[in-house]
Amino acid sequence: EKRYWRRYIYIWINYALFEELEAEDIERTREVYKACINLIPHKKFTFAKIWLYYAHFEIRQKELGSVRKILVSILKI
Repeated sequence: EKRYWRRYIYIWINYALFEELEAEDIERTREVYKACINLIPHKKFTFAKIWLYYAHFEIRQKELGSVRKILVSILKI
């Protein structure tokens, strides 16, 4: 079932990157990452790539507290 999700995760990643780099809308980028993470059925599987992209985004924004929360969330899954 995870293989069917893979293409949609890449769509979400590209959408988040568009919001950050082209539209330069930081809050919307955060919302996109959170929405994507909330859609993934973590009890069945997860995608490390989306978590890492989200963490790298927050590092670029110099929001280290948010990075810590994201990384702790990954470990709780």
